[in-house]
Amino acid sequence: MEMENQFLWKSRTSGHKTVTMLMTCLAVLVLSLLAIVIFSSKNNDTIKIIIMIIAGLAIIACLVAVCLAKLTDLKWNVSNLIFFLTEEGFYFTSVVNQNSYFYAEWSEITGYSVITDKNGKATVKVNFNGVADAGSYGKIKHLKMVGIMGVEELCKVFETYGINQIQYSKN
Repeated sequence: MEMENQFLWKSRTSGHKTVTMLMTCLAVLVLSLLAIVIFSSKNNDTIKIIIMIIAGLAIIACLVAVCLAKLTDLKWNVSNLIFFLTEEGFYFTSVVNQNSYFYAEWSEITGYSVITDKNGKATVKVNFNGVADAGSYGKIKHLKMVGIMGVEELCKVFETYGINQIQYSKN
């Protein structure tokens, strides 16, 4: 992939939401398992059953957290994505594996929207005219550039290629 004549943005989020959800669920699970071990020598079956129910709920919560991270917009709230625009179109990849990337031609992009936060970082939602396969990010109709700087330059590039800004929607 040619790296000349392109504009580059890197996601600047901490990705803490997913990690916080998973760590909380795992902490409850570990504490529940420890409590089961502690109370297993005692003859109080009611407490053991309650703790086993809590452990089961913690396991379900972990699975729900993983599903939410994969199936919702939490998947964009990570700090290792690189986005770049070239004359051919829009690319994104991860910092870790730059040999695997997503690409969309300019004609496949229907619009974009921007929300800027108080720190000057922006979330840019790029909409596509159909469902695209983004590898580990699944089938997407849009993607989000979360926590990026230099959004004014990004908007100018989109406008250069006839991509219009639309009102931001959370979907």
